[in-house]
Amino acid sequence: MLAGIKKNLTARMARCTFATTVMLNQGVSLEVTQKALGHKKIETTQIYAKMLSGRIADEMSKLEKE
Repeated sequence: MLAGIKKNLTARMARCTFATTVMLNQGVSLEVTQKALGHKKIETTQIYAKMLSGRIADEMSKLEKE
């Protein structure tokens, strides 16, 4: 709880968050991202996509510059 996160985080959550962020930042559609991640419902992918706003999107854009 050093980061103040009260939710149990899993490796799957980390993979989905990272993959969704990278794919959407590179212009891959939400629907294609959903299928690539194996989500049955688009709403599942949208949960991870919400994290794109703010700092995560800014941080991920640094990868393109290096």
